[in-house]
Amino acid sequence: AFSILRPTSPFRKADTIRRAWKQFTSDKTAHSLRAVELCAQHPGKMWVVDGNRMRPLLSSPENGTPWHSSPYQSLPPVYAQNASLEMAWTKTLLEQKSIAGTSIMPFFTTGLEGLDVNQPRDWWYVEELVRRGDAELPTVAGKPWSARKAGRRKGEAGRGKREAGRGPRSK
Repeated sequence: AFSILRPTSPFRKADTIRRAWKQFTSDKTAHSLRAVELCAQHPGKMWVVDGNRMRPLLSSPENGTPWHSSPYQSLPPVYAQNASLEMAWTKTLLEQKSIAGTSIMPFFTTGLEGLDVNQPRDWWYVEELVRRGDAELPTVAGKPWSARKAGRRKGEAGRGKREAGRGPRSK
């Protein structure tokens, strides 16, 4: 098996990974597991724009109020994948040439463990949550990558072999 733990999920904890692994390994018929959360913007209220007109992305029920005119609370639950984690069996990748397969298990994240940092406003939100004490970032025991690079010979930090005069194009 393998997992994908994206760095854009700062509040995923070790316990999140353990819960997902326990769930995933409890069902041998699942090809993969994906972290999901209830969507904030329902696809029933989304539109496709054609020129100066638009049409609903999804068809509404035949009888009743169109989804785009219904309150969010009355719409069927829809889940969005978040960046917290993905897990799959290696055989799924090898046999189906897919990291998802066709039998995909949902892993429902809670609270901030599924928060995904994609935009500058997301970064601001993470910093604000930490500043207010509403969230805590995990402790990292090792030195940052840039600190490890500082141990190189003077004048070579941050430069590749070619730029440092040892590459194939050096004179």
